[in-house]
Order: sequence, then C-alpha cells, then structure tokens
Amino acid sequence: CVAWALAASLGGRSRSTGTALVTGGLTACGLLLKPVAAAPLGFLAAVDAAERWRGNGRPTAVAFLSRWVAAVACGVAPVMIWCVLRAGNEAVSDALIRYNLAYKQGTLLANILELARIGSRLPASSISVIGLLAIAAILGLIQMEAPERRRILAVILGSMVAVAAPGRFYPHYYQMLLPPLVLAAAIGFTKVLIHSGIRRYAAITMLAVLGFIQVSSLRLPPDEWSRRKYGDVFLDEMRLADYLKTHLEPGDFFWQLAAQPGLYLLTETVPSSGVVYDYPLLPGSPVRCRLARRVLADLKESPPTKVLIRRGRLRKVDGGIGTWIRRNYRVVEGDCPVRPFQLLSLI
Repeated sequence: CVAWALAASLGGRSRSTGTALVTGGLTACGLLLKPVAAAPLGFLAAVDAAERWRGNGRPTAVAFLSRWVAAVACGVAPVMIWCVLRAGNEAVSDALIRYNLAYKQGTLLANILELARIGSRLPASSISVIGLLAIAAILGLIQMEAPERRRILAVILGSMVAVAAPGRFYPHYYQMLLPPLVLAAAIGFTKVLIHSGIRRYAAITMLAVLGFIQVSSLRLPPDEWSRRKYGDVFLDEMRLADYLKTHLEPGDFFWQLAAQPGLYLLTETVPSSGVVYDYPLLPGSPVRCRLARRVLADLKESPPTKVLIRRGRLRKVDGGIGTWIRRNYRVVEGDCPVRPFQLLSLI
C-alpha cells in the first residue's frame, strides 16, 4: 500500500482529484492491514497537500485533503461498523486501542534512536543490500526534483516512525523502509548510468554485487531463510504441527495456550476459542480479565480434545482457566518434540 501510494503520488502530481482518491483508498487499505501505516501514508498526504498549496494556493490543498480524508473514511468506516456490529464497541476498542497501547515499549524518540541499531537485528547480507541501496538512494535524492525528494523523504521519515513506534524491533518491521529506499535507489542508478566514465562503472559494479547477493540468498532453502531471520521459532511450529497431527482425529477441536496461532492452519484444526494466542491473557495485558472469562466460557461450551500449553503458562493466566484445564485434562505420554511445550488430552 505504501509503495503504490508513493507511486501514485509521484505519477499524479497534476491530477489532484484522482491522486487524492487513489492515495486515500490505499491509505485505508494500509490502516486495515497495519495501523502503523498511518505514519508514512499520512506524512505523504501532508506533503502532497503542501505541494498543492505551494503551487496553486490554499483552496487546492484543502480540496485535496478533503478528498483524501473522504477516501480513507469510505474504506475504513464500513469495516469498522461491521466489526462493531459483530463484536461490540468494547471488543473493537480492546483490539485496536487498549492492547496496542499496552504493547508499546519506550518513548517514540528513544525508539527512533534505537532504530539505528539495525545491524544487530538483520543478517549481514541484508545489511550489505541496505547499505548499497542507501548509497544509490542518496544519489537519487540529490538529483531528483525537489517535490519528488520531499515526497520520498516524507515516506522514509514516516516509515521510521512506523517501525519504531511499537518499540519492538522484529526483522520484518524494517520492510516498511523498502519502498522509498528502492524507489530512490532506482532513480539514483538511472541518473548515474546515463553518464560515461567511472561513475557508470561504479553503478554497474554495485548492481552486480546486489544481484550476486540476491541470487545467493534465493538459493537458500526456505528453512534456512526462516532460521536466519527468526531463529527456530517457525521451524519449531512446523515440528509441533507434525506432532499434533499424530494425536488429532478428523473433527477434533484443539486449543493452544502459547503464541503459535499458525498451528491451527498447519493442522487444519478449528480452535475452541477465538483467543488464538496467549499474549493478551498474560499479566500486563489490559484485556486479560475480560478475555480470560471469554476463553473459559468457550472452552466449557466446546471442550477441545487436546490442549497444547507452553510450560509455565498455566500459572500466569487467570486462575479459572488453569483450574479448569488441570481438572479436565491429563498429560499425553511421550515427550513433545519441542521442549518448552506439553500436550494435554481431555479426560
């Protein structure tokens, strides 16, 4: 959504109405997928409006922002109304506001400074690619027109805010920076390649190195990609799924008190509760008590055949859940292949 909105903004500077509707619609999609997309897309809209104010005066800027806001509202409002009608105001507020505010760590300024420690969070090959792209992007930003430069810088700054806002720097968060970085780098390479001499050969060499790094990465098997980026967490999830399949019969219900919601997809099993991972049930979560009551009601109404727990979790969730599980389940014989987990079977 960010990449397409930036492309629409750069390509539609003279078409105010169309650009406002397209970028506003893409902003709505981005917000529904990941609310932090509000930062880069909002900054881009602000620069779009400022450029129109600079070129055609205040009324044009106000008209652009009005159309943009209307497009965002038309995309977001129906979904939000549907969610409220289905789940109620409290559940929607818990999911979108209260839990996210509690999830955040640190202040925004401190988090943005922490963002710079990218080298400790990504593989060396990724750092090499980012470094080469950054050099080309700087060249592109220097040589492009001022309105284009301001738009790309706005998205870069907004993406930094989006990555840093939660204060939890998982590797995939950094992909928010890729659209403006790649676009600016592409412009930089284009500007340099039209010249002859050493700069052209330097650009060709950089492109060759980038290609070599990517080809080397693409030759890695999927498991190694996952291990290099996230450790064994997703590989362990696949091992757990294989283990669970040996203990589940067709039509069985299953619930996990852990943070592996992918198990439901991998085992093709319907969860017994809509609370499919345990973070919101743990101490510190502002929705812990309410969701605990909901989980307990769900489990009593449709008792799962098997329950997978991460060791130590029963002591941390609401006492009612732990008591009910201990009373109605027993440990399955045999060791679970992933050490921190334990499988329980309905008595």
